[in-house]
Amino acid sequence: MSGKTVGKDAPTCTKDEGGQCIPLTEPQDGTISCTGQDNGKNVAGTKCTVGCLANFQAITGSITETTCKETKFLWTHQNRDNPEAVFSPCIEMIAPAAKKLKSKVKINAAYCQNAKEVSLIETALGTFLKDSLSITCLGNGKCEVSAVKCEYKTAVLLTFVVSQTQDMLDKSLLKEAKTKIKNSVKSNTFTLSIADSKRRKKRATTLSAASDSLETEDEVTCAEGEVIEDGVCVKCLPGTRR
Repeated sequence: MSGKTVGKDAPTCTKDEGGQCIPLTEPQDGTISCTGQDNGKNVAGTKCTVGCLANFQAITGSITETTCKETKFLWTHQNRDNPEAVFSPCIEMIAPAAKKLKSKVKINAAYCQNAKEVSLIETALGTFLKDSLSITCLGNGKCEVSAVKCEYKTAVLLTFVVSQTQDMLDKSLLKEAKTKIKNSVKSNTFTLSIADSKRRKKRATTLSAASDSLETEDEVTCAEGEVIEDGVCVKCLPGTRR
């Protein structure tokens, strides 16, 4: 028979008179930065932010900020399931085999009806994306435009791909490209100027994308045993598989 003390001699939990939350341990391959401490003590109101080392990132949905609460001096992420206020480890980012931004726009014009017009619009598109939109990775050679396809039915359907070819762990390159393409279509400034040098009167043909026509798709290719996390590849966590 197990013993149990009841009555006035029963043990109880009391508030820590020290008035501070327990020390935190930085996550594996990560860092912790705190503000509001009192001579190194995690007093009520102390806020801590978790970061990751270079080429590592937080697991999607994991805790990245916590605050020392005055009530029982517990961290906001501290509970019965996590009594030691442990943080999830940071995971290593692995360069994808390929990263692509696929885009499609509609142009309300009669164009791309022969091979010559398709060639001209391909050249105009490359110039527009690199020079007019000033997409950074096209200017510094870290991306390239490929798979340009122009079809005419009742309107022009123009599809193209911006592929990242360098610095594959840099998430900002294709994000910037996507934002600039999206904003230009929405604001009616996605306009291609096509000049035919063989015409006697060199008047440019202007083709503008319909403001509500943009469709985009992000494509990231990872190796076997890896999954996509925020635009890069990471290894499957222990106990899981792809």
